[in-house]
Amino acid sequence: MKIGLFTDAYKPQISGVTTSLNMLAEGLIKEGHEVYIITVKTKGSKEFDIDKPYILRFRGIPYPRKGLEIY
Repeated sequence: MKIGLFTDAYKPQISGVTTSLNMLAEGLIKEGHEVYIITVKTKGSKEFDIDKPYILRFRGIPYPRKGLEIY
């Protein structure tokens, strides 16, 4: 089965969400599923990691700190 996991929190950030997604993806891959983690680029992250080609990073839209008038 092909599975896409979409998140705005993933490595190199450290959190429970990151840990849970990583463990879920690794478990699904071991079971033979084709898994992709779709996330945003962050400082310190590689756009493409040869060791983990299933992690896809895209440029995100900055979230305003004050109000949502522009949205």
